[in-house]
Amino acid sequence: MTRTLAIQIFVDACGWDVIAERPWFLPELGHRQEVESVLGYSSACVPAILSGLRPDENDHFCFLRWSPEESPFKRQAGWAKLLPGAIARRSRVRKLLSAQLAAELDLTGYFSLYDLPLDRLGEFDWTEKKDLFVPGGLNRGQSIFDCLAAAGVNYHVSDWRIAEEKRFAKAQHEVSSRELAFAFVYAADLDGILHQYGHDRSRVDRYLRVLQARVRSLVAAARSRYDRVEVALFSDHGMAEVAHIRNIRGEIDALGLRWGHDYGAVFDSTMARFWFLSDRAERRIRGALQDDARGRWVSEEREKTLGVHWPNRRYGDAFYLLEPGQLLCPSHLGHKPIRGMHGYRTDHVDSYATLLTDVPPRGPVHDLTDLFSMMKRRARLEAGRVAA
Repeated sequence: MTRTLAIQIFVDACGWDVIAERPWFLPELGHRQEVESVLGYSSACVPAILSGLRPDENDHFCFLRWSPEESPFKRQAGWAKLLPGAIARRSRVRKLLSAQLAAELDLTGYFSLYDLPLDRLGEFDWTEKKDLFVPGGLNRGQSIFDCLAAAGVNYHVSDWRIAEEKRFAKAQHEVSSRELAFAFVYAADLDGILHQYGHDRSRVDRYLRVLQARVRSLVAAARSRYDRVEVALFSDHGMAEVAHIRNIRGEIDALGLRWGHDYGAVFDSTMARFWFLSDRAERRIRGALQDDARGRWVSEEREKTLGVHWPNRRYGDAFYLLEPGQLLCPSHLGHKPIRGMHGYRTDHVDSYATLLTDVPPRGPVHDLTDLFSMMKRRARLEAGRVAA
């Protein structure tokens, strides 16, 4: 039997604009194309890739939602309020608190308090409670890892908790020492570089040359053991340069509305999501945030088109989305400006993701959800079984 290994390299934030202007990057992956992302952040994009389902189908959209009735943090909210503000805002303290909360609540997925106000901790829910990269990790639906496990396929997947260099070293060890059919390697460092420095050419080039060497080393190790090796490299979204800061939280505070009585909200980095508790609040908030060159409200029709419509308004009654280059700051995700951000409208050039493969996909790949079917075909999965 021919031994075939399908290697998937997932590079967080490697937008099509990054790759299109760098033909020197892995030219052996000759099929090169842009891929439309989904609305939201990696919290929405990664589940869409892994499941082939849109956010309102797999129930993964934004990490935070305002939900005083269902918050898992009510017991911890009491002691969290006691921390002095100056201490509670320190990143090291937040990191320690995040780890403690995750352990107490058995949150096995990615979790961070970010800049969530601790005096309101008991009003929020965290939506990614389980590890996405293991079977059973999705809120709804099946992931590629569910399919691989059900079919009895031997596979390797990166541990996202360890450093990127170690992820590649571990993957290379696995493909060299075990009989695998599928490997999924997660590279996350580019996302941090682009957030911190924007599209700084020298820094991005330096990273991509390191990544290129790691990918080639992994593929060479695989080809020394397997009869056939197929390689796909893809991303979840691009990154836009931040040009303007907008303090939407301040604009809403100035309206004189009462939090928890008139409205609730989550202020993401590029999007404000509101739960309206009174008609007065909805009128004032919609009046304050106009459709203009800085941002606009996402219509219900557009929500349905983008796959981010929940009839029960689980993630908010209404979404106000900033235009690319605008940063909502301070937000619940950060209080300091950064150079690069993503999570804007999906039809903007800075939002497009990337797909590079050595063998052209056998089916169309238009948006992130199509990558799931591509991975299933490369893993020789058909109807939950390994194809001959």
